[in-house]
Amino acid sequence: MIELRAADLGWSVAAPVLADVSAAAARATVTAVIGPNAAGKSTLLRSVLGAIRPLRGRVLVDGRDVSALGGRALAERIAWVPQRGMVATGLSAEEIVGLGRFALPPDRGAVRAALSAVGLDDRRAQPFRELSMGQQQRVLLARALAQHRPGGVLLLDEPTAALDLRWAPRVLSLLAALARDGATVLVALHDLAQVAAVADTVWLVADGRLTARGPCDEVLTPSILEQAFGVPFAMVDIPSPRVAVDGRGDRADPFSAGGATADGPGLRVPIALMPVATGRSWPAPGASPGSASRTIVPP
Repeated sequence: MIELRAADLGWSVAAPVLADVSAAAARATVTAVIGPNAAGKSTLLRSVLGAIRPLRGRVLVDGRDVSALGGRALAERIAWVPQRGMVATGLSAEEIVGLGRFALPPDRGAVRAALSAVGLDDRRAQPFRELSMGQQQRVLLARALAQHRPGGVLLLDEPTAALDLRWAPRVLSLLAALARDGATVLVALHDLAQVAAVADTVWLVADGRLTARGPCDEVLTPSILEQAFGVPFAMVDIPSPRVAVDGRGDRADPFSAGGATADGPGLRVPIALMPVATGRSWPAPGASPGSASRTIVPP
């Protein structure tokens, strides 16, 4: 479990990135952190990681203050996936994943299993720096999987940003499965459709504060999102159901090998009506195919 208690986060007491943050992410759930660029999503995650000490208040993981825990103790509790890997050496993919075990007993089997989970069995000997950005991101996820213990905490900063249309949903399914097994998953995401599909709870950060938190259907609304992002939103119904996991609902997993079915219970997704100056016409929200459309222009 993750708790933030009246926490100011950032580097300057006079100008914190996020002020007076109070929230909790429960075990066996996926909590998504959303918000505009530079709103403080990464700062929040790194504060939970213990890389940034809170300026005020407390940040706790499983009841322990992260400021009082050393690096090894934190690594035993928290697995971390950054936005991008900064690896200057010629370490192989398998060696990078093995670094996730530094606070745990060596386990080559766990390392190989983690690489298999992200589809990189055949790349384990390849130097990390020679992999594509998407493959590198999957290696970093595998490193966290090799480190993660059942019931532990997973922090992920935009883990799907570099992934293609095949691997992004697979990673989301993996996060849902880990939560089902008892993990506390806190993940920053930009794609709101992904948030709607995988998250149990959403934290929205904007204007230096945690401005909204709660279930998806309470936070992912046009009025709340428009205020945070400064663009209009419409809600769109799509046939894919939310990610469901055994024992937590009877909805099918849209990211399984069989895919989503058109007769599923559906997913309500917020779509930004992007003000792009192309002159193209976009269908109005709710309009039927072939009906009148409207041109979206800059405000």
